[in-house]
Order: sequence, then C-alpha cells, then structure tokens
Amino acid sequence: MEELLFPTSIAVIGATSNPANLAKNIIQNLRVCGFQGPIHAVAQGGGEVHGLPVHDSVLDIPDEVDFAAILIPAANIAGVLDECGRKGIRRVLISSGGFEEFSDHGADLGQELLRIAERYGIRFLGPNCIGIINLENGLCLPFTPVGREQLKKGPHSILAQSGGVCMRLGHVFSEEGLGFSKLFSVGNKLNIDEVDLLEYLIADPQTEQIFLYLEGVDDLRTQSIQY
Repeated sequence: MEELLFPTSIAVIGATSNPANLAKNIIQNLRVCGFQGPIHAVAQGGGEVHGLPVHDSVLDIPDEVDFAAILIPAANIAGVLDECGRKGIRRVLISSGGFEEFSDHGADLGQELLRIAERYGIRFLGPNCIGIINLENGLCLPFTPVGREQLKKGPHSILAQSGGVCMRLGHVFSEEGLGFSKLFSVGNKLNIDEVDLLEYLIADPQTEQIFLYLEGVDDLRTQSIQY
C-alpha cells in the first residue's frame, strides 16, 4: 500500500482540455495540493491540458511512471490497464463506473481487469470510486475540484465505500478542526479492499484514528489485522 499512497510519478488517463472532462480535474487537484512528482496526461487525440502535452498512450511517455489514475469509459479500461502493465505501472486507481454495479456485462469487464492485474502484478483501487487523498505528500485524486484550503491535516484517516460520503466526511473533519491524514473511496473494491487498507492504516504513524463507512464487508480476514 505504500506504493499506492506515495507514488513518484503519475499518469492521468482520460484527461483532455474539453470543458466537460472530469479527469483534467485530477491534474488540477494534484497541483493545488502540492504533489511534487511528474504528472503526465494521457488521452486519445493528443493536444494539451493544464499546460501538459497529452500522450495517446502511457507507452508513449518517455519517462518511467509508477502510478496511473484512470477515468475513461469502462469498455476501454482493459486495454489501457494492459498498457499500464507493459509500461511497468504497478499501482492504479480506476475511478470509472460501469462495472458490476451497472450490469452483468459490467461484471464481466471487472473480471477481465482482475485477470490483467494478476498477469502484471498490478494492485488497483476501485473501480467506481472517487479516489485517494494523502495530505502527507499532496496526492489528491478526486475528479471533482478540491480546494487545498478546505482540507485540514490531522491524525485521522477515512475509508468509505461511497465517493460522495467520503468527500463529505473529509470536509466535515476539516471544518470541525479534526483534520485527516489519508482518505480513501474504495468503490467496488475489486482488487484492493478495506482489509488491505486497514492493515496499512493501523500501522501508519500518521493515523491515530480510523473512520469507516462501508456498505458491506466481503473478506473477513480479521485474523491478519493486529489491533
């Protein structure tokens, strides 16, 4: 999980200059929150977004990349995830919806993502989630605009299944002066789940209390969590 929370470089896949595009907000949030590593924009059609050239594929990025945030139509993600694997990217956020929460076909798409992830040793959060915020290093991956002044750093971490609830809790903790260190929206938790994240947060020196909002627990690996 350390690699998930502390990437050195990030590819934002799906970011374009279209005013309605949501993925470009991820780039903006990373900059607003002070992420220091290289950021790369990836989308078919090229162009420029937030001053960055847009690559057609992660394979076209000349530098090494260790993390990808993906926000594109569900039907296109398997091919893109395979390209991430070939590029050497081993940690991924998939924010897109349209999987098991949507249809049986969507569930099949999710299983294909799991097969690709296993092939390359990729761990991914999502799909169907709003992302991650780590106030230790400015990692801020929601696809809605975030104001850094709205986020107060504190000794709490938040793990929620609903993206909307997750962001609201982050704002409430900040408004009340409690603050938070790390925030996760887990979505469909196809690959990384709440137990993986709890194991990390329990050992995290920046986290003194963990707040959970879950709609269900699928894997009761409680014997592996040391309280």
